[in-house]
Amino acid sequence: MAQLEEVKDNMSDVEYRRARHVIGEDQRTLKTVESLKNKAFNVVGTNMTASHNSLRDDYEVSCEELDFLVKTALSVPGVYGSRMTGGGFGGCTVTLVDASAVDTLIATLQEQYVRKYRNRCECYVASPAAGAGLADLAGALDTIEHGESGVSSSSSSSSGISFADIWVPVAIAALSA
Repeated sequence: MAQLEEVKDNMSDVEYRRARHVIGEDQRTLKTVESLKNKAFNVVGTNMTASHNSLRDDYEVSCEELDFLVKTALSVPGVYGSRMTGGGFGGCTVTLVDASAVDTLIATLQEQYVRKYRNRCECYVASPAAGAGLADLAGALDTIEHGESGVSSSSSSSSGISFADIWVPVAIAALSA
């Protein structure tokens, strides 16, 4: 972040805020990984909420409804943190909450959202999972057929891109147990 501050005067305010979000998000992610290993859910939640605030203020991809859901979730005892997820401009939030507070969180979100927006919000409960991992798809891609054309995929494309080691991300919403 210090390097960004050194060049701040050479960029527009928007460029600066976008870069600040990206650098801050990288830092938050690294802190969150360590916090998860240590089961420091308060720190994880703080990083989630800081991420949402940065997406809202620096990257400008949130919206009123998502901001409302995050703020409402944070008002419920037992919630560690909350943030928007997905591509922005509407969609979903993910909230880290103690299992004992899930029912209260859902009831609060649904009641408050209907009251403010005259529309229902859906809540889905998920449990922690291992998440993304490295998958070797080279062999699988050799045998995949695409559509009616019968065109088969191979382990490398005409552009020379190898599919041998592809990261396959899995999005999860985590709840403490």
